[in-house]
Amino acid sequence: MESYKKFWKDHLDAHNKMRTDPKSFIPVLEERLGNMKGKTLVRKGKPDLMTKEGAKAIKEAISFLKKQKALGKLKLSKELCYAAQDHAQDSGDNDMRGHKGSDGCTLTDRVKRYCKVSGCIGENISYRVGNGMETVLRLVVDDGVASRGHRNNIFNSSFELIGVGLYKHPTWDNLVVLDYGAGLTPLGDKSKKLPSKS
Repeated sequence: MESYKKFWKDHLDAHNKMRTDPKSFIPVLEERLGNMKGKTLVRKGKPDLMTKEGAKAIKEAISFLKKQKALGKLKLSKELCYAAQDHAQDSGDNDMRGHKGSDGCTLTDRVKRYCKVSGCIGENISYRVGNGMETVLRLVVDDGVASRGHRNNIFNSSFELIGVGLYKHPTWDNLVVLDYGAGLTPLGDKSKKLPSKS
C-alpha cells in the first residue's frame, strides 16, 4: 500500500506542477526536440522511442504551453483512485487496452460505484509508464492523438479531483489509469484492499 501512496503522490505532484506552471516544462520539451532523429526520439541510457508524429507533436505542445495560463491544483480523491484501480487491474488481468472494461463498463459506470456524479469526469490511460513527470509529459505531447484529448483532460479547468490506478500489463508491462472529476459526492466508505505490487 505504501508503494501505491508514493505512486499516487508522484502523479498528483506532476499534474499540479504542469497545471500551475506549464511554462516550466518548455525547456524539457525543447531538449527533447533536439533529440529527435526523424520520428525517433533518441534517449540517453534508455532505448530509442519511435513516435507517430515526430517533432511536429513536440513543437505543437511547446506552442500550447507558451499560451497556457496557470490553473488550480487537483486534489487526490480516494473514490477516483478506487475507480481508476478497478480499471487498471481489469485491463491488466484481461490484456486489454482502452476505456471500456471487460464487462463493458464505462468510466461513468466505474465512478458511480463510489460516487454520485453531478459534475464532469474524464480519463487518461498511459502504458509502459515511468515516473509522474514522464507520464504527464507524454500525455501533454499526445503523440498520434489528433484531438489532443489527453492534454485537454490535464488542462481542463473544470476538473478539481484526480484518482490514480496502477497495474501490471502482460503486453505493455504496466499501465496507469488517471481519472478526473468535479461535482462528485462519495457514496460512503467503500474501502478495499489494493494490491501491494504492480
